[in-house]
Amino acid sequence: MTLIAMLATAFMTVLASPSSADVPDLEFVSVTGVSNSDNKGLSVTCPGNKRVVGVGADLDGARGKVVLDEVVPSLNSVSAHAYEYGSRYNNDNSGTQDDWRIRVWAYCANPHGAVVTSSRESVNSSNNKSVTVNCPSGYDVIGSGAELTGALGEVVIDEIIPTATSVTVRGLEDDTGLAADWKIRAYAICAQDRPAGLEIISRDSSTGSDDTGTYAHCPGKRALSGGFDIAGGAGETGIEDLIPGTDTFVAFAAEEWDGSDGNGRDWFVRTYVICATQ
Repeated sequence: MTLIAMLATAFMTVLASPSSADVPDLEFVSVTGVSNSDNKGLSVTCPGNKRVVGVGADLDGARGKVVLDEVVPSLNSVSAHAYEYGSRYNNDNSGTQDDWRIRVWAYCANPHGAVVTSSRESVNSSNNKSVTVNCPSGYDVIGSGAELTGALGEVVIDEIIPTATSVTVRGLEDDTGLAADWKIRAYAICAQDRPAGLEIISRDSSTGSDDTGTYAHCPGKRALSGGFDIAGGAGETGIEDLIPGTDTFVAFAAEEWDGSDGNGRDWFVRTYVICATQ
């Protein structure tokens, strides 16, 4: 994947109020799992007593045949899990025979003041579900996450959208649908002391019917975390890469292995990065 080939066509900045706080000792750590053809997950822990302020995950191999099922922050660790598309391989619910692996990142720091992780789960009976979690009063969003329960590779996480004080997550069933009940949970990492220069920047990839993504950049600042929105994917496109950088965040998505739903639908990825002055 070449980032230069995924240049954005749109740009948006949401500014937060000024603050004197910073985010000391910011770093990101990662761990990579084994490569095989099984459903799998793993977690990474922040060094020392550092707190999680952001998440990332990456699927390597079997493009379009694996669903990122969760990227979940806790106090000092991040877990990620992925399922093979349940109905994608020869239409017999056998998954994929390709080897693939998962990598998970944690943005870690010693932020000033309290940092809490809030979550909220969608419990409605809709086939496609969206849920928004708000930070406690007086707290600001510095990171996000999402989790599917009971989806088993038949649902894609279509968006994880951070705002100044909330995170919205949406899940969409694939083209075959899912008879079983499933749930989706949104996570917001919330800081009591707002970091200096806190802002959310978004950038759009090119629009088309092929696998695509892009990066969002923090001008002169550090990245804390990120998010994404697959616009027009309609459950036929899943996120594969949520990759952190020092001042960037990359989101890349791939169509199901047999290629969207056959009607040439165009779609694009909007990448979000949460930035602050360190």
